[in-house]
Amino acid sequence: MSHIIAQRAGSSDSVSRKPKDTTFLETYLTQTPALTKCIMNLLAESNNEEIPVSLTWVFVVSGAGSRLGRFCIETEIGNSSDYALLLREETAYVRVLSTFIQLEGHTYVKSVVAKVLKNICNPKYGTLEIDPNRVGSPEELNHNRQMLLKVCKEMFDTFVKSVAKVPLNVREMLNLAYNAATSKFSESAYKVLGSCFFLRFVVPNIVQPERYNLLKTETTPEIRRKLILCSKVLQLIANELEPTDKEQYMVDAGLGTFITQNIKKLHKFYEKLIKVKGAKRFGNLISEMNAADLRRVYVLGHSYEVYMWISSNFDSISQALDAKSKTPKQAETIKEELGQVLNDCMTKRVKRSMPALSESLL
Repeated sequence: MSHIIAQRAGSSDSVSRKPKDTTFLETYLTQTPALTKCIMNLLAESNNEEIPVSLTWVFVVSGAGSRLGRFCIETEIGNSSDYALLLREETAYVRVLSTFIQLEGHTYVKSVVAKVLKNICNPKYGTLEIDPNRVGSPEELNHNRQMLLKVCKEMFDTFVKSVAKVPLNVREMLNLAYNAATSKFSESAYKVLGSCFFLRFVVPNIVQPERYNLLKTETTPEIRRKLILCSKVLQLIANELEPTDKEQYMVDAGLGTFITQNIKKLHKFYEKLIKVKGAKRFGNLISEMNAADLRRVYVLGHSYEVYMWISSNFDSISQALDAKSKTPKQAETIKEELGQVLNDCMTKRVKRSMPALSESLL
């Protein structure tokens, strides 16, 4: 009987109708690691761009985001054969990690990154333009080079001094990434932290400040250019690379020397960052959303999209469970339970409460 229920859950009829409540599915997903692993493997194989993001929301809202993040870090690094590409490719696992850090690190973005942005956009520094083809005179060019170095120094120093403001959940992920990278590619350990913290977390918020309304002023073309220049410098520092002749104007501005002089400071920052003892928990993005926004973005958005994807791909998930489960009995049990859960989403409602912020399922 339960096998028939599982088949019906994946039918075209169930997919075409809107579920009454996806809470049943959220709970089952976060409590069934074998199912989550199969789903992530399928998402990785199909290179799906949207569902990994929505799945991360489901886990974070349910208070189990760190568990999903840990699995994705370990899998991504375990699958990598080239340390230079660690966390650089847009795989399903990397998308989960990026989304998790953005959600859990929201207070850091609103405080530290917003402070950096305000300083970069301060009119007293001028345009910061260092490309000779965009500047009117040698005097202006020289002034802009000095101002850019000054702004970048202040930007970098702000990040270096901000360790205590990085939330515990983010620091735990960085610690895990560092240890996993060290065990497989000892020479890449610091660079993987650069990928996680700067390239996946900080830089996207610098180049797109409107995402979380981090700037009170309009992002004009001039301001956008200033943000791009500063983010390029930050990316070079994170990659521990000097600028090349492909962007000769950055070489001529003396940025290579600035970067090499700050590598040791960068490493000391990382060493403090991955020490989780004494680190504080802060509210994440979910905790700052009001009920209406949470319903619009999550209940009617991410949670619904996960339900629809699982319903539409029930057969593929079943095959993956058959192939990957520890025993045939485990696979059959999960398939039957998942089918029942999907049916419950179509027919029942539960009273929703605000999402749990603790990692109670770890």
